[in-house]
Amino acid sequence: MPKTKASQVFHVSRNTINLWLQRKAQTGDFLPKPNHRPGNNHKITDWHKFKAFAQEHGDKTSAQMAELWDDDISPTPYPEP
Repeated sequence: MPKTKASQVFHVSRNTINLWLQRKAQTGDFLPKPNHRPGNNHKITDWHKFKAFAQEHGDKTSAQMAELWDDDISPTPYPEP
């Protein structure tokens, strides 16, 4: 199918199709890039524990929650509103 027709059918730009084809040529697949930089390890690994913690302390700011969390994490680098 021509790129112009595909862009109309799938409602994406021709540039997006070009980027997908370029990724296929470079990596062998169309999988999206990871959404985090390599080496950026997440501080929270037990998501069930965190979900329970967030439900209990959801009324607090992220900085307050970081202080209450029992592992070493830092508060958000963005200022609170």
